[in-house]
Amino acid sequence: MIEKSINRSYLKRFSYFFKLIMLKARVMKPANIYNRGFSLIELLVALAMSSVVLAGIYIAYRTQAGSYITQQMVVDMQQDARSAMYYMQRSIRMSGFDPQGTGAMGFVANFSTPYDESGATTDAENIAFIIDDDEEGDIDPSNAELIAYRLDNNRLQWLTAPNNWEDIAENIDALNFVYLDEAGAVIPDPAADLASIRSVQITLVARAGENPSPLSRKTADNTDYMNQQGDVLFSPGGDNFRRIILTAQVKCRNLGL
Repeated sequence: MIEKSINRSYLKRFSYFFKLIMLKARVMKPANIYNRGFSLIELLVALAMSSVVLAGIYIAYRTQAGSYITQQMVVDMQQDARSAMYYMQRSIRMSGFDPQGTGAMGFVANFSTPYDESGATTDAENIAFIIDDDEEGDIDPSNAELIAYRLDNNRLQWLTAPNNWEDIAENIDALNFVYLDEAGAVIPDPAADLASIRSVQITLVARAGENPSPLSRKTADNTDYMNQQGDVLFSPGGDNFRRIILTAQVKCRNLGL
């Protein structure tokens, strides 16, 4: 009887410890499942997916940035070119304004002394003339009565004071003047026949920026830019600049009266 009682006691204890171990195993098993780390394959897949997403974001950003930069450069180019053309048209239209009838106003091959060191002249790439802006009958440089335009190192300049040139537009590839007489015929040597000038054809070729932006949309410019007479003024040779050409014909309303 004593032996059976001892065996029963051992069995109870063994059964208790077994149940305790199984219960502990059930509690710890979920923790082991959920706390395990990522495998190498999972990390590689996540890295590949992240790379694809980042590449898509970069391509979208570069495309949008390129479009914005290109549009901004084109807008700046158009504004500068149109502003320069407007000023030239307005001032050339007034050439020869001489309300006192002195006969000293009009186009010149060079300004007289002491204003002859400016380099201003009247030819295919330059224009120079005098107006009596203050209507006093004499030449007063301080009143912008000596007017001249020229192209110097891709910069359109105008004469603001005797022998002093200022930039009014940059990135200009070509500037051309064609002088016409009263019948509309081209004057081949305007400096030798200034009195026959009645109208002027202006052609301006401007480009967008000093250097092509690496983000801007690439384009090859193979256009031959010509004036109204069909003469080629500029051939870019397939570079990556965007350009605009503006032309106008201005009648000098104060000449030939």
